[in-house]
Amino acid sequence: MKQLKILFLLHETNRTGATLDALKNAKWLKANRNVSITFTTPSRGSLYEDFERYGEIFCIRKNKPRRFWDVFRGKPKKALEKYRHRTIERRIRKGDFDVAYVNTVMGSSCLEWINRLGLAIVWHIHELRLAIDSHGKDRLLSAQYADNIIANSESTTKCLINYGVSPEKITCIYPTIDVNDIIAESECPINLREEFNIPEGSFIIGCAGTGVNQKGIFTFLQLPVIIDALFPANTFYYLWIGNIPDTLILDHDIKKAGLTDRFFYSGEKANPYPYYKEFSVFATCSKEESFGLSAIECAALAKPIICFSGTGGVEEITAMANNPIVGYLDLIEMGKKIIEIHQRKNTRKAYADSAKAMALKFDSDMWMPKLWDCLMSAVKMRQ
Repeated sequence: MKQLKILFLLHETNRTGATLDALKNAKWLKANRNVSITFTTPSRGSLYEDFERYGEIFCIRKNKPRRFWDVFRGKPKKALEKYRHRTIERRIRKGDFDVAYVNTVMGSSCLEWINRLGLAIVWHIHELRLAIDSHGKDRLLSAQYADNIIANSESTTKCLINYGVSPEKITCIYPTIDVNDIIAESECPINLREEFNIPEGSFIIGCAGTGVNQKGIFTFLQLPVIIDALFPANTFYYLWIGNIPDTLILDHDIKKAGLTDRFFYSGEKANPYPYYKEFSVFATCSKEESFGLSAIECAALAKPIICFSGTGGVEEITAMANNPIVGYLDLIEMGKKIIEIHQRKNTRKAYADSAKAMALKFDSDMWMPKLWDCLMSAVKMRQ
């Protein structure tokens, strides 16, 4: 079969769920299909070298750690000029690529440009209403230029349809994991309890993600206050894994709440799985999550997961696992469920076993062929 030449347009190469998903897609395509891949990205991030394993990268701003949405601020034409790589444009005109894979709603500004150059387009959207509106819902007008659109959950699919995107263009493809790889990498030797001075055998409530309001970092901080009121005798510890852009207010609140010896954050970890392995329960306080990759990774390690209702994809996977879902922002009910998981070992084991069984449904080989079908379908539409 003729080699398929794919141009990946990445919104960033930092460690986020959407970027990790694009990396896994590239890895699977290189291993299982006859493809060549070229990447473009606005800047270097922590996963830049990982992408280099699978293809040539054109970095727009090699020495400036600008994020994609910084590059795209302002008028669309001006934003595009900041983003467009001249070498890539020449190669598109020469016919060096068969299809463009555009990652996240942030790629909307370049869809018209790519379409005008005649390249087939697959647009992979990982965002729900809160994220879409914060970046400008008019971005979804660019859906007219995409041949196929991938939504990363049923929640994202429904959200896009509600914005007026044609259902015929949308294919739901869940992000994938390799459970065996996660288990193997979780065995990497670390001493989390020594690192944060947490006693052996302590009950650890974990969460993960970029520490911003949408992900619920400050909601998670309220959880120990609630649980202490419900269960004063507890000796629970709390740990957030992931980059926190600004810790000033967080540190202030941790200190004022008297939690400096029980509430910790680690920063971004290239391998978070040894930390997840130490969690007793994963309590996501995200206000909106199109999928919830860290939750399913914890599920793969047989950790009970709990989330709020109305939060999108993370609620989908928690429901699939028959694990607890509480009312939106209902920290009291979340606290009660966590106390129940702590006190009833049989309940904890049942949730853990069910969570792991759910995680096994997201194996790459079950979902990735749909990605290949979307790419090939887009190419055929342009022929």
